[in-house]
Amino acid sequence: MAAPTQAVVRRARGILLQSVKNTTAARSKTSVEYDVGARLETRASSTKSTSGTLLCPSCGSNRDAQQTRTFFGLFKNRRSAQPAPVVEDELPYKVVRLGNVSARRSVPKDIMKPEYALTGVASAIYHLPILLQDDEMEKMREAGKMARKILDIGASHVKPGVTTDRIDEAIHAACLENNVYPSTLNYKGYPKSVCTSVNNVMVHGIPDDRALEEGDMINIDFTVFMNGYHGDVSETYAVGTVDEAGLRLIQTARRCRDEAIKVCEPVALIARIGGTVQKVAQQAGFYVCPSFVGHGIGKQFHCKPDIWHYANAYPEKMMPGMAFTIEPVVMETPDSFIMADDGWTVLAKRHTRSAQFEHTILITDNGVEVPTASSDENFEREIRSEEEGNDSSSLSDLHQIESPSTEGDQTATGRAKNLRKADWKFD
Repeated sequence: MAAPTQAVVRRARGILLQSVKNTTAARSKTSVEYDVGARLETRASSTKSTSGTLLCPSCGSNRDAQQTRTFFGLFKNRRSAQPAPVVEDELPYKVVRLGNVSARRSVPKDIMKPEYALTGVASAIYHLPILLQDDEMEKMREAGKMARKILDIGASHVKPGVTTDRIDEAIHAACLENNVYPSTLNYKGYPKSVCTSVNNVMVHGIPDDRALEEGDMINIDFTVFMNGYHGDVSETYAVGTVDEAGLRLIQTARRCRDEAIKVCEPVALIARIGGTVQKVAQQAGFYVCPSFVGHGIGKQFHCKPDIWHYANAYPEKMMPGMAFTIEPVVMETPDSFIMADDGWTVLAKRHTRSAQFEHTILITDNGVEVPTASSDENFEREIRSEEEGNDSSSLSDLHQIESPSTEGDQTATGRAKNLRKADWKFD
């Protein structure tokens, strides 16, 4: 599930007001207009950075921005280049109108639940990335595999005439059958067990009674809570026969995610991911939506680090024990977005289509694992040591972390067991 980052900005409020259509409307009705332009890659390398804090437009929680000034320098409106109005009848797909949402489905008491399951209130996001221990990594592997299994069950229902509520029902039933909890259910009030985003719905679509139609594109975004840990995965599917441009969009979004995974390795800069995603999308003639980011994941549904899907200078590194998602939203044409009245559904203002693919990534001591991968995907690889002919950083460099104070056990090559308590800084 993507973490939204664009809305009211505390330290850049004056700049934000230029891109908000109605500053007096409630957050759920605010139209935030960030148009993606061709100068993105050049501005990314030239804009100076200033740290800041953003608010999530869906839940209102704080999220540390990489650089507030850089962000707004890249994505402020350029009203002089507005595209022509969209004629819906000329589109090769149906523009989605939100339908009726059924009642929230229940979960038996004996199924382990996250802290927000009853109250809808999630715990505060820890301000530094959490490095998982070996036993925690194993639980993440199990959660990832379960997320994939249940996503595939939901995907098996994708065909014309099936409602997105029916897909939610199937996924919810699969969760109960496997004795696991659907992470989105009541997460900050979200009413369903999965997100289903069709055509012009960019992210966080709430399943409803609208039936899928021939030529639709649907993203199913599912997260499972299993044994105290979350596993997050999503894919975009063609409903029946989709036009050539739509298929190319789906293929490009998948490739953006897959190529980004290939640049992941211990001690590499997280910023590698965004640069790779942007390059792949632009080479195919598509656009990355900058408004939604990947996120750390583990015991918390969303936590640090933030994973930006465009060229950036995010300073942190991929350290062994990190778990995070890569989930770029790739748009067919540049567009801004509108938050629906439900406070969750994000709609493209000019009805452009988008596609999204997501995997949960584990950074290990020796390489990368993707527990949410399907049976026909193979992302796992090990990073060779210098003795084996690798000219990049040696494995001994993976743990160059300085701390003003430490408690507990820490070896020269092991992860610090007290990372959650110490004031760590990545070099």
